Amino acid sequence: MFSFSRGSDRAFFPMTQTSSFSTLGISPEVLEAIEVLGFDTPSAIQEQAIPAAIGGSDIVGLSHTGSGKTLAFAIPALECIDPVSYTHLRAHETP
Repeated sequence: MFSFSRGSDRAFFPMTQTSSFSTLGISPEVLEAIEVLGFDTPSAIQEQAIPAAIGGSDIVGLSHTGSGKTLAFAIPALECIDPVSYTHLRAHETP
């Protein structure tokens, strides 16, 4: 999916930005949390990495500090959490 080389023939995803996180394949619950946190438009690294990671691809993201790499990693990780399993585990904890 990604292709890196040292020559001028590098192939990257286009750097266009979408208007919303809602087009990236993110669940409604995570989208709501993103909205509550005040994010409205994904950065270029988020737009490229989130759908690929959610789709199961391995990714390498190179981007400047403050560009949103952590959120680009965290959103797909959150998508892997099964809330039903988590609730079941919490029910067996002792106070």
